[in-house]
Amino acid sequence: MFDRKSAMHVSTRVQDLFFIMAVSNSCMDPLVYGSYTLDMNIINRTLRKIFCMHNKNLDGRASMKWQLLMSNDNQLSTNDK
Repeated sequence: MFDRKSAMHVSTRVQDLFFIMAVSNSCMDPLVYGSYTLDMNIINRTLRKIFCMHNKNLDGRASMKWQLLMSNDNQLSTNDK
């Protein structure tokens, strides 16, 4: 596959660089290929649960907690002006 005699003439820095590249590639593969299988709906639902952000209720109105948060934000932004 490769000539062992000529491989001995490659500097140790270049060999170390190739080794680090190979190891980092192996570490990044699960992240790269795992991102293709992520379901964004599950991620969004989980983040909404973490930050207590709820979707609209079944009758189309926003939840009371969300309405209070939004009204407080609007009051704060108008007071700043």
